[in-house]
Amino acid sequence: MGRFVAGLWPPETSSGFLRATVQLVVETFEISLLGTVLAVLMAFPLAIIGTRPRGEEFGSASRGYLLWAARFFSYHTARIFLNVLRGIPELMWALIFVVAVGLGPFPGVLALAAHSTGVLGKLYSEIFESVDQPLVEMARSTGAGEVAVLAFVRIPVTLPVFLSYTLFRYTQP
Repeated sequence: MGRFVAGLWPPETSSGFLRATVQLVVETFEISLLGTVLAVLMAFPLAIIGTRPRGEEFGSASRGYLLWAARFFSYHTARIFLNVLRGIPELMWALIFVVAVGLGPFPGVLALAAHSTGVLGKLYSEIFESVDQPLVEMARSTGAGEVAVLAFVRIPVTLPVFLSYTLFRYTQP
């Protein structure tokens, strides 16, 4: 223990050591940024699919049952996928990806992206579900379909919350 503590003083200040340290800090920043960007790109479509379907979004009764069954299946598949991604810690993802793609920064990017996709996808889908229903019904009363409701009601209303959760997740280990 004494040798370890003695090795901490005096600190290394050579230019080569400091340059290598700065390069590693920049690489760590790049890994976290790229992992978060990939997570957002994967989580957003999964969140749209993983948003709980409501009966009024299926239109006429003649084709409503088939659409309801497809939407029900895709909803549960997306939620299970997000649960699996979120349920495995980043360190385990890193070990899996080191075996799959080898050592280096790339497995770290993939590990952060995989776990953050699960977390952000779950948060995003719950935010979509929490949009005030009178706003959604008002858009539907004008004849807007689900894509229009998503583009003109759900996304604009929830965008500030998306950004705050994304930045919060980016700052978390």
